[in-house]
Amino acid sequence: PNLIGGYSGNNVAEDVVGATIGGGGRIDLTNQVTANFGTIGGGVSNTAGYTATVGGGQDNIATGNWATVGGGWDNQATANKATVGGGAHNKASGWGATVPGGRYNTAQGHTSFAAGFCAKANHDGAFVWADCVTCKDTDLCKPKNPAIFSPAPNTFIVRANGGVWFGQATTAFTPTISSDEFITTSTGAYLSKTGQWVSDSDRNLKENFAPVDGQEVLERLAAMSITTWNYKAEEPSIRHMGPTAQD
Repeated sequence: PNLIGGYSGNNVAEDVVGATIGGGGRIDLTNQVTANFGTIGGGVSNTAGYTATVGGGQDNIATGNWATVGGGWDNQATANKATVGGGAHNKASGWGATVPGGRYNTAQGHTSFAAGFCAKANHDGAFVWADCVTCKDTDLCKPKNPAIFSPAPNTFIVRANGGVWFGQATTAFTPTISSDEFITTSTGAYLSKTGQWVSDSDRNLKENFAPVDGQEVLERLAAMSITTWNYKAEEPSIRHMGPTAQD
C-alpha cells in the first residue's frame, strides 16, 4: 500500500505501487509520486519517479531511477542514480552525476560533479568548482556572474578568483594567499598571476650550508650534453633546450 500524508490530502500517488509521501504540501501545491516506490519526505510541489527520493523543499524533481534530491528549491535529478543535495536551480542530468548544493550548477556528464555557483560539468567524468563572483540571490549566470564550463571529459576545473592553496599542515590554521598569487603552497612556492612559478629562496628557510668548489661545478656543467629537442607528444617544430635526466 501507499503511505500518503500531507495537508488536506492534496498529495498524489495514483496508479503506483509502494509510494511514500510523508507530509507537507498545500491545497494548491501538491507533492506527487509518479512511479512505483518513489518517496517524498515533505515540502511542496515536489515530484519523485521510480525508486527516486525527494527529501523536502519546493519544486524539486527526482525522475531518474534511484535519483535523489535532498531538498532546496527548484532542483532536478533527472538521470539514473543522479544526486542533488540541495541549494537552488541545480540540475544533475548525467548518469551518476552529483551536485552537492550551491546555485545554478549543472552536472550533465556521466559521473560528473558540479558545485559552487554557475558550474557546468557538461562532460563525462568532469569536475567543476566555480567560486561566487557576486552571489546575489537575484543574479543568474550572466556576464557579472559568468558560468564556467568543463572543456572535455575527465577534466578537473576550478575557478577561484581569490587564489588556490595547496599544502600540508599539522595544526589548525588559516592559509594566506597574497593578492599577486594564483596558486600558493605551504612550502612557500607559488604561481604568480602573471604566470611565473616562484620557489622560495629565503635563506631563513634553509640550514646545513656547506661550501662548494664553483670552478668544479662549472667544469661539470660544461661537460654535460646540451641539445635542443621536443617531447614525443609535441610537434617537431616545438623546441626545448637542455640536458635529459640520463645526462
